Amino acid sequence: MNRALTSLGALLLALGVVGLIVAVASPELGPPALLLLASTFLLAFGLMLTLYGLSRPDPEVTTVGGWFGSAEENLLRREHAGGERPPDRRYLPSPRESVHCVGCYTIIPSTVLQCPRCARARRCESCGRPLFFLAGAVRCAPCIKDEVYCSCPRLAHHSAGPGRRRPAGA
Repeated sequence: MNRALTSLGALLLALGVVGLIVAVASPELGPPALLLLASTFLLAFGLMLTLYGLSRPDPEVTTVGGWFGSAEENLLRREHAGGERPPDRRYLPSPRESVHCVGCYTIIPSTVLQCPRCARARRCESCGRPLFFLAGAVRCAPCIKDEVYCSCPRLAHHSAGPGRRRPAGA
């Protein structure tokens, strides 16, 4: 319920009722036709505005910002305008999502440690360290989290793809 619109509508509704009572009770105050017309208009407009205000959501609890929106939402928008916004959780990758092999670009399921094609060990997508079976799942060893949620410091990624040779003995 939008309290501002409902209160304004109730005030106009009350003014319309008072105007009708005055027009009927004492016709010597002025031309009754004009007073009846004005109070009937106020009564109709007040009823319409009250019903409209009752059907509208309260702007203080919505996520709509701006002039008619929530003051808290405007404050949050100003805070996030200068800095970087946190990532939207809906678009983050899942811990069960398949990954590609660094060497042969084959899709590796999330529950497998080695590439089924070239038998290369999987490395964490975030920090580049080897993955292990820990607590019944494939996880990054230093932080013991799924690779999507890895909080290890980032290492320099050295691609060992098909166009790059590995040194002998490595």
